[in-house]
Amino acid sequence: MGLLLTKVLVIAKMTDFEGFAKYSMCLLISSSFCMLVSFGLQIKLQCEWPIFIIEGRERRGLILSLQNYYISLALFIILVLAANISNIFLLLNLLLIQIALFNGLANQWFLIATTESRSRHNSLKYSVQHLYRSIAVFVFGVGSVYFYNSPLLAIFGESLVTIILTAFYFAETIKNSNNQCNKLFIIAFRGIKSIVWRSPISQMIATLAGYLVINMDKWIAAYFLDIKEFAKYSYVSIILSVALSVQAIISSSFFPLIAKKLKLFSTAYAFKYTLKVSFIVISFGILSIPVIYFTFTSFTKLWYPDYDDTKYILLFFIFISILRVSDFWSGYILLVGKAEALIIINAISIIIGLAYFYVMYLFFDIKNQINLVVSMALITGLAHYTILFLYSKKLKYSEVLYKNTSSTLYF
Repeated sequence: MGLLLTKVLVIAKMTDFEGFAKYSMCLLISSSFCMLVSFGLQIKLQCEWPIFIIEGRERRGLILSLQNYYISLALFIILVLAANISNIFLLLNLLLIQIALFNGLANQWFLIATTESRSRHNSLKYSVQHLYRSIAVFVFGVGSVYFYNSPLLAIFGESLVTIILTAFYFAETIKNSNNQCNKLFIIAFRGIKSIVWRSPISQMIATLAGYLVINMDKWIAAYFLDIKEFAKYSYVSIILSVALSVQAIISSSFFPLIAKKLKLFSTAYAFKYTLKVSFIVISFGILSIPVIYFTFTSFTKLWYPDYDDTKYILLFFIFISILRVSDFWSGYILLVGKAEALIIINAISIIIGLAYFYVMYLFFDIKNQINLVVSMALITGLAHYTILFLYSKKLKYSEVLYKNTSSTLYF
C-alpha cells in the first residue's frame, strides 16, 4: 500500500494540475467499479472459498472464481457500452472512462486471483503477490508519465501488467489443483444461470453504501470543482488513503479480538472494549494533529509548492482521517449480527451529507466550493460515527447473532 501511495505522489510531482486530475479521476472510477464486487459474487467467494478448502472442494472455489471473472467482464462491457451511448448526449471524456473501467476490471480480477492464497491463510504468498503487483504498477505507471507524459497511458499500462499477473497467479492455482482447465471454464459459464443472486446483490448494496460514505465527497468534487481545484482536492485526499490503510491494519487484529470477546463474554463487555480502543485512537489522533499538520505542510511546501494552498483545508481532512481510523463500530455491529442496520446507517449518513451540501450550495453564496465539499465530507463523517456509536450502545445487551469474521468487506 505504501508503494502505491508513493506512486500517486510521484505522479503528482511529475504532472501538471490537468494531468493529475485525470489520473485521480481514473483511480476514482476504477475503485468505484471494484465496489460492484461482481454483483456481490466476490464477497461470496471470499466467504466460501476457505470453507471449500476445509471440505476438500477446491474445484468449487475455482468455478466460483471463474464465475466472478465472467460477471465482472460482463459489467465492464455493459458500462463501456453505456458510456458510449451516453457520449451521444453528454460531453464525456470517453477515452478516460474506458481506460478507468479497464483498470477497475484489472484490479477486480487481481483481487479474485489472490483470494485463494488468502483463503489458505498463506499470508506470505498473499503479501508477495501484492508486492510484485505494486512494484510492477509503480514501474509502468511512473515510467509512462516520465517518458510519454501521459497519465492515461500510465493507467492503461498498470492495467495490462495487473492482468498479466492475474493470469499467471490463477493459472498457477488451477495447475496446483490438478483440474482440467477447459472443463472448468465451461462448467463455470453454464453454472451462472443457477446462481441465487439475492444474497450477493444485498451484499453488493452494503458494500456500495459503505464505499459512498467514504468516497461520496470525491465524486461531488469531480463534478463541481474545476480541474485545478479537483487536482488539489485529490492531492490532500492522500491523507485519507493513509488513514484507511492504518485503519485496515488495526482492524485486522481488532476484528478477531472483538469476535473472541463476544463469544467468551458478552456484547456489553465487547462494547466497552470497542469504546476503549476507539477512545484511545481518537485521543492519539487529536494529540498528533500539530505533528501531522506541520509534517504535511512542510513536505508540500518543499516538494509540491503548487499545492501549498491546500493547507487551508488540511485540518478538515485530518479530522476526517481521525474519525475513519477510529471507526471500529462498523465491525462491532457486524459481529453482533446487524448487517442490515449497517446499510441503513450508511444510507442515513449519505443522505445527511448530501442534504447539507445541497442546502449550502442552493441557499448560500459560497464562493470557495472546495471548502463546501470538504466540510460536507466532515459532516458526513461526524454523522456516520455518531450514529454508529449510538446504535452500538443500543446493542450492548442484545444477543449475538453472527460471528462469521470473513465478511469484512461490509466496512
